[in-house]
Amino acid sequence: MITIDATLTPYNRPSPAGGRYAQLKHWCQTGLFKDYKDFRKFTYGDEIGLPNVWKAIGEAKDIKVPIIEVVQRHIKDIIRRSTVGLTDSEHMAIWRNVMKGNIAFANGTGWDNGNADFIQGTNTSHEPIRLEQILIGGGTYLVTEAGPKISKVFAWDLKNNLDAFLKSDPWNNIYGWQPCVISRTQHDSTGRRYEEITPFPRTEKIGANYIYMPTISWGKNYLLVDNTSLRYMTDSEVKPGIPLLNWSGTKKRSITKERIG
Repeated sequence: MITIDATLTPYNRPSPAGGRYAQLKHWCQTGLFKDYKDFRKFTYGDEIGLPNVWKAIGEAKDIKVPIIEVVQRHIKDIIRRSTVGLTDSEHMAIWRNVMKGNIAFANGTGWDNGNADFIQGTNTSHEPIRLEQILIGGGTYLVTEAGPKISKVFAWDLKNNLDAFLKSDPWNNIYGWQPCVISRTQHDSTGRRYEEITPFPRTEKIGANYIYMPTISWGKNYLLVDNTSLRYMTDSEVKPGIPLLNWSGTKKRSITKERIG
């Protein structure tokens, strides 16, 4: 059995023909926001971290992308391969978190919203979980068409290019897969809600940096991004980029605790 090194290692890969690598900026690097409250419209404590989930610029044909059983199983396999050392229950906890309907990926269309989750065997006769077309700040993307204000970045077309997606992984396709940062909502003793931002998984426990989620679309092989959010990378830079710069909250997370509320 082949052991996969899940650690995010330096890649000094030249940009492929027909595209250039670019890093999606952190909110603080864009110059668009005065502070974090301006970015998300509410405030976090200093030690919580920075969520950097950006929705792609929409087009009329954009929908939440359905992830059928084979897609779910492929994403789950990538989670398993990128978190060597975790138990099956810990892998499942991660899956339940990223596919839950009150976070960015499956916002309103997760397994807990009545959508089919074939990994858990939940709602299997219903429509499958659908994911929003989003990008993660700090991630590496392949710009396939640069425009004056808006550019196209590569995304897996799950409608027309499913076979290629199912053969892909973040180690051989560093574009098309995003190092992942997710959030978890909790309640304090008084019942108030607050948001805790955590990278998956906790690095010091398993020796890996992040799980990966695919960059996906439906009926097209790109997502649209505002150019003010992009920073073109040199061929000598480490790719993929690191979503979190210096994040002090990593020692406080729990691998198995789910997002609630």
